[in-house]
Amino acid sequence: MIRDKTVSISARKDSASRSIDGVLRLPSRYAMFREWQPSFVYHSDLGIPMKDLRKITKWLKEYGSNMIDASELSGKLQELGAGNRKSGQPSSMSER
Repeated sequence: MIRDKTVSISARKDSASRSIDGVLRLPSRYAMFREWQPSFVYHSDLGIPMKDLRKITKWLKEYGSNMIDASELSGKLQELGAGNRKSGQPSSMSER
């Protein structure tokens, strides 16, 4: 029932590949998940400190809720990038 009603994929290989009535049932978005999975990276691979990622998340939520506009979001991101360059942090934000 869980496999039929959710998008969960079993961690155990034998459970994940078990077929029911000779038919392997996969979540409807399984192919999309398999396509995206190789693009997942660790936060540390971004070269942005965790405290800055939290700020970015907050600003993106504000932008998504129409609390700030695109120019204000852009200004905050540029400020954050400039501050990181001054403090010796990786400048990966400004290079993208």
